[in-house]
This record gives sequence, C-alpha cells and structure tokens, in this order.
Amino acid sequence: MKLFAIGNGSVSDYLRSNISSLKDKIASYTDEQIMNSDFDEWVEYLTKKYQVEPITFFVNATTRSLHETTIQQYNPWSRMGSAYGEPEYYNLDGYNIDFKIPFAGDSILLKCQPSTYTFTSYEIVDFQRSTESSYGYITIRLSYTNQEIKSFGEQLEEKIDTAFKNRFKNFEETSGYVNNEVRSYNEQLESTVRQLLNERKNKASDFFSISKALKIPLNLNSSAPNLTPIPLKKPHRANLNEPKQHAPEKQYYTLSGLFIYVEWPWKKVPEHSTVLMKKNYAIISREC
Repeated sequence: MKLFAIGNGSVSDYLRSNISSLKDKIASYTDEQIMNSDFDEWVEYLTKKYQVEPITFFVNATTRSLHETTIQQYNPWSRMGSAYGEPEYYNLDGYNIDFKIPFAGDSILLKCQPSTYTFTSYEIVDFQRSTESSYGYITIRLSYTNQEIKSFGEQLEEKIDTAFKNRFKNFEETSGYVNNEVRSYNEQLESTVRQLLNERKNKASDFFSISKALKIPLNLNSSAPNLTPIPLKKPHRANLNEPKQHAPEKQYYTLSGLFIYVEWPWKKVPEHSTVLMKKNYAIISREC
C-alpha cells in the first residue's frame, strides 16, 4: 500500500468536496431554521463540523516488532544466461522489522497527493484509520538478511534506528505539505461559512417578505407559538342514492254509503260494483 498516491486524488480535490458538502448542507435547511435561529451559532456549528484535522505523527510512541522471513536477493550471475544454471534470485534467511507509528487527524489526507510532492516511495505494509476515540496507525517495514544483521554488530540498534528515521523523514516532509493546504483551508473556513449562510439567509428573507406581502401564512419553528389559523373542516355531504321504486299503494273510497276499494294503477272493477256505481250515479276516473 502506498500513501500520498496520485491515484487516490489530490488534497485540494478532497477539500473542495468538503466545501461542496457544506453548500449542500446549508441549502437543505428550511427558511424557518435559518430565520428563527441564532446566526452566529450556525457559523460556529458549521465551522467546527467542516474543519479538517491535520495529520500529526507521534514518532516517540513508535513500537517495533521482529519477524523471521525469507528474503529474495537478486543474483547478478543470472544475466549470463540460463545455460549456466544460475537462478535469477537467491532465497536467503532474514528478518522483517516493523515500525508501527500512531497518528491523529483525518485519515483520508494520508492517501491524497499534496500539491507539493517528491517522487518518493511511500510504501507501507499496514494502515489503520483514526477515529474520534482512537489513534490511527501506519506500519513501515525494513527487511534485512541474516548476514546483514550480523554485520551491524554492536551498532545494530543504532543502524536500524538511523535507517528508520531516514525512511520516515519522507513521510513527515510530505505530511507537512498536506497540512499546509489543510491549514489554509481551515483559516478561510469561517468566512466561507458566513458568506454561504448570508446568501441563504437573504434568500429566506426574500421568501418571507413576498409571503408577507401576499398574506400567506408561514410554517413557524416547532418551538415558536402556534399562530397559524385553525384549519376549516370540509363540509360533509352524504352519499346520494338513486330513489327505489315502491310497491303499489291500496286506496279505499265510499260511494253513496257503499264501501269499495280500488288499486292504482287502474284495475277492472268487479261487475257488481260497477252496477252499484251506476245505480248511485257515481263515476270514478283517473289517468295513469
């Protein structure tokens, strides 16, 4: 794994993406949130939220570990050709010495390339991200053959420490370039937040002014007194059904002391009733 690699994007790209996220956040706030809250509190909150923590290595807290390994060493005689039977590499007994260095800060910065850099290898064997409650770690490895370790003699620790410092010096130097860009970003962040909030507040103020002119009530902050009109209930209208047809109604008539009944629509009256009706000079008629 390589740190400060160009394939992971630049530090400036990462910082620009932070500003873009800040703009989206401010744009997402409602007019009520912007107008009914303390402006300076918004500035302080957003500045802290979008600050980027620079990288700090704690070299004095570095821990070392030793592991046996097999090291491939190039055989210069292999260039003579396969006819001589010389392998390209020799496998030699050796040791890996791992240096685990804790750091604090935004882990993403270690993967981004700063605007100022050198064409140096930043190879590491392990990487652990930092969190709000714990440090991150990078692990740098130095490898030596058994023969090389023995050749250091009594200066073994001094030789190894010097080699580590020379190797780590490149990481410290490049992280310094990263932090320069971060420092510039953080110094300008509060003014950037204030400018973006002012733009959003002006937009909200225009909306409030137009709403007031049109006498359109606004939704207040949830903590504000409820001054909105009570909504009117919609009049209830019963479902109307088509009228149903009823059975024919029976009706009764008295003619000259005689009691007869007639059903409507008109039905033929019994013959004896007709006689009686004629006899009493009674005539009944109805149009259906």
